[in-house]
Amino acid sequence: MSKLTVPGRDQLYGTNQQYASGYYNDWAFADQGQFVYSDSFIKFRQLIIGYDIPAKVFNNKIHGLSLSFVCHNVFTIMKHTPNIDPESSYSASIYSAGLEAPAVPYSRTLGFNVNIKL
Repeated sequence: MSKLTVPGRDQLYGTNQQYASGYYNDWAFADQGQFVYSDSFIKFRQLIIGYDIPAKVFNNKIHGLSLSFVCHNVFTIMKHTPNIDPESSYSASIYSAGLEAPAVPYSRTLGFNVNIKL
């Protein structure tokens, strides 16, 4: 669960004096539109920084050496969905499209590439 739900869990809410879980459950079913968000987002998906070392550095014994740093899923620039990754999905089923639930976040991968031309 989101850390934003921690404060106020043990307090009573509303005219019926319910705990937060019951109060917000009733509230959610009364006005579901408040939980609908735009799924538009902008992500910085991939970053590659590289350098090609020319063959003359190796006296033409090696025809080229290329070094590069690669990062995938760098960061999200803009999103409208609070506390979740906009690409996360509840299930692969067509019946649950657009639903959000706890899911494993997308991982950021870092790599280093070496390409040697002999």
